[in-house]
Amino acid sequence: EEIPLLETVGRILAEDIVADVDLPDFPRAIVDGYALQGASTFGASEGNPAYLTVTGSVAMGESPEVTIGPGEAVRIATGGMLPQGANSVVMVEHTEAIDEATIEVYRSIAPGQNMIAIGEDIKKKSRVLKQGHPIRPQDAGLLAAFGKQKVAVFRRPVIGIISTGDEIIPINETPNLGQIRDINTYTLMGLIHEAGAQAVSFGIVSDDFEILFEKCKLALDQCDMILISGGSSVGARDFTVDVLSALPDSKILVHGISISPGKPTILAKIQNKVFWGMPGHVVSSMIVFSRVVKPFVKHFSGQAGMQEKEHRLNARL
Repeated sequence: EEIPLLETVGRILAEDIVADVDLPDFPRAIVDGYALQGASTFGASEGNPAYLTVTGSVAMGESPEVTIGPGEAVRIATGGMLPQGANSVVMVEHTEAIDEATIEVYRSIAPGQNMIAIGEDIKKKSRVLKQGHPIRPQDAGLLAAFGKQKVAVFRRPVIGIISTGDEIIPINETPNLGQIRDINTYTLMGLIHEAGAQAVSFGIVSDDFEILFEKCKLALDQCDMILISGGSSVGARDFTVDVLSALPDSKILVHGISISPGKPTILAKIQNKVFWGMPGHVVSSMIVFSRVVKPFVKHFSGQAGMQEKEHRLNARL
């Protein structure tokens, strides 16, 4: 999808960005001072200054009409365009005005010093950012430099969350003995957002086959992926695998994985959507999401080529 540049930070590029112009596209001063020919200052020092004739000044945002010759200089501010003939800039701190038309220069300035040449930052036709790159604030600024008002990014997948269990209650209610507040929905929503997707909650569903079946059908129409929290183990009231098997065009791909905690995890394909049966225990659910579900989310959102760094710590067991 194409979105406005102001909304791109945190999104994933869906195209390569190629520079259509040099950056900068004119020679630019990076200090306040005087634009000149470097050769005019060779050998200059505090004891033996170079004397230059000031022939004018450069207005910001304009192309100077003056041409600089040997022994000449023009006043210039940071960001100003160097006039033709100039190849360097001397800092104003290294000069002293004798009168309106003459300055002393106390430093020898090499060609190219205190300026940025055309294309020094980025050359025309070079690749600036590649597809799959997560857009950072500095990248948005770079895109603005090339006049990109809209940018093609990968659509954020929509992931639904269904929290199941007779013992689960909304967080605004006070639990009785044997009941717990719905922790998993909020935990999973945070993990989904952190992974670069959109999260949609379909609320709490009791341990009832028909209710869960209808809720899954609703989520199937609205989401790219659905996480069912709880009901994935083999208890008498764990309906998840039965409900998923009963949905049209369904296929249970996995029921149980070699991980602990999180062993009873379910993976199913229903039509062209992915369903996960997640453990009810919040820590188990977080581990399964981090190690198993998150790579799918990354793939869906265009981040398949990005690898997260693993951090290792020393511990005594």
